[in-house]
Amino acid sequence: MSFMQLSSKYIPMKKKKPFVKTKEQLISKSISSSRKKPSAETRKKMSKSMKGQTPWNKGRTGIYSKETLKKMSQSQMGKIVSKETRKKLSTAHKGKTMSEASKRRNSESHKGKTLSEASKRKISKAHKGKKHSEVSKRKMSKAMKGKTPWNKGKNNIYSKETLKKMSQSQMGKIVSKETRRKLSKAHKGLKH
Repeated sequence: MSFMQLSSKYIPMKKKKPFVKTKEQLISKSISSSRKKPSAETRKKMSKSMKGQTPWNKGRTGIYSKETLKKMSQSQMGKIVSKETRKKLSTAHKGKTMSEASKRRNSESHKGKTLSEASKRKISKAHKGKKHSEVSKRKMSKAMKGKTPWNKGKNNIYSKETLKKMSQSQMGKIVSKETRRKLSKAHKGLKH
């Protein structure tokens, strides 16, 4: 049999579908899998297997790009954390203290940032009517003992506009006799 005879009898094979999945297929698969929540038993197993292991990103900084951080932030926006979850987070963080380096980093990251008027109103509304317990007051007092106030001995730290606002916010407020006695006691012996 010659080559020409073989080639004339050649039947082309059916093209197989590519093994590599398209981007759309992968996205749809990840969405469908992300919707499935693991059972309580599975979560316990996962938790148990992770105990004692150091997270891969512990102590690492600058591992995410600004764009990625923005996406992560947006994905969490509007999520309401349940009271149960808040309690868990609270107990997990009890007794933990931030290192001086962490405090400095935290401070630096917030420098220059200003809250919007809407955010200020929300914070103000959330704190309205709340009063510190006597135990909390004592703790706060103890923590502040021996510390020098940030504005002690400093002059001209507020603008005229700010001073006017501060003055107006105090106008019409009635100070109780008990508060007057405390203020009088605190100022006794001080020279202006």
